[in-house]
This record gives sequence, structure tokens and C-alpha cells, in this order.
Amino acid sequence: MECSDMTSPAVLTVQGASVAFDHTVVLDAVNVTAHSGEVLALIGPNGAGKTTLLKAVSDDVALDAGSIVFGDKQLNHWPHLERARALAVLPQFSLLNFPYTVEEVVALGRTPHKTGTVIDNSIVQEAMAAMDISHLKQRAYTHLSGGEKQRTQLARVLTQIWRHDDASPRLLLLDEPTTALDLGHQQMLMQAVGRFASSGVAVIMVVHDVNIAAAYADRVLALKDGKVLAEGPTDTVINAELIASLFGAHVCLVTHPETGKCMVIS
Repeated sequence: MECSDMTSPAVLTVQGASVAFDHTVVLDAVNVTAHSGEVLALIGPNGAGKTTLLKAVSDDVALDAGSIVFGDKQLNHWPHLERARALAVLPQFSLLNFPYTVEEVVALGRTPHKTGTVIDNSIVQEAMAAMDISHLKQRAYTHLSGGEKQRTQLARVLTQIWRHDDASPRLLLLDEPTTALDLGHQQMLMQAVGRFASSGVAVIMVVHDVNIAAAYADRVLALKDGKVLAEGPTDTVINAELIASLFGAHVCLVTHPETGKCMVIS
């Protein structure tokens, strides 16, 4: 993936974001900017504040201090329907126990729109193809494996902000999108996310696997104890010293022989 053009519009600007739960600071004056056309990866140890930051950006967690601007206005000033057409979220856990078919689950992403059956069905088919689940379209969601459910849920959120014609700007938030996926589907999913970003979407994703961030993210923001430890282009931010500071792990970094990107070896 080519590095995004940093002159592209700032889809999201988070300034001084602070959140505390039960008098424990979870986010401490965090600043984040996400641009159209880029993938931004949030990395850090468990409890660093990554998911809380994602929930703050999706307006599921209120800030104690700071501000979040989405597009041209404060996040909480967006009408709910307009925001649903422009901002889509894949949570860490997607609970759905009703036996919808896969196609019906994916189609739920078009609920905020009024684009008609023909357009909506076309988008659903395209999203299922992108996630390699077309062959599962009539399968009951409750009968899927964990990885199949994950791909179905991602297809659903992609349909929500699939078209530039439906909303601008567009923002996709992913919390551990490669959970439960085998290696082949991890690669397929991340390549699809990269293509989606290149269509003019800003993507922010939480990942535990630093190699996923190194291979597929344009920029990285490293969090520890609710604070930003490092932020910037992936190839300049990810290094052995940062990994040691974040995780207390001693690693080696090597260059991938085909892509030229760094790889972390423990």
C-alpha cells in the first residue's frame, strides 16, 4: 500500500481526548488525526486505551476533556442518521444470535440509506465478494465459524459506507478485524481494507499483531497507559526500542524480501 497523501482532507481530528473510569485515567490528552485514503493502526499493550479511543471516536464513550471533530463539525453535532451513513464501526465482539442468512446480515449495513433495492443489493453482493463470503450468502449466520462471522460483520460495516455518493467524509473504525481469521483470510481482509481506504475512506484499526500494522498501515499511533508514546509513518515509528517500551519484549526487525516493509521477529 502506498503511503497516503498527507495533504488529503483531515476526516477526523481528536484533540486532548481524556477519559477516566472510576477515577482511573484511561485516555490522557490524546491527539489523533485521520486522513482520507489512509489506514491508521492503533497499537499497544492490553489496557493501553486503544478500544476506549475507538469508542470515543464512535461516540460510545463520552470524553471528560478534549474534542472530536468529524468532517466539518463536532462529532456530537452530527445528526444520528447522517453519522450512520458516514461512520461505520466493527466492534471487537459482534453479538448476533438470530438466524439471519449471511446476505441478510450484510444487508443490515444499508439500513441508514434510502438508495433502493437495486443499488443496495448490488452493494451487498460486492461487499460479500470482497470478504469471500458469497458462497455463504444463504447460510444461517448462527451456523458460521468464528472467522466466517468476522468476515460477514466486516462486509456489513463496509456496505454502510460503501459509496462516496452516499456520504462524505467516510470513516471506518475496526477493533481487531483479523480476530479468528486464518492467515489467508487475514491477508485478503487487510488487502480489501487497503483498497477501501484508497477509495477515499479514512480507516482507523486496533491491532494486537504489530506485523499486521507494519504490513498494512500507512501510519501508526502507539498507546501505553492511555498516552501516546509514538505517532507517524509506519516505517519510521515501528522499531525495536518502541516494541520494548510498549510490550517489554525484545525483538529483531528484518526487512520483508518482497515488500521492503519491516517485520518483527521475537
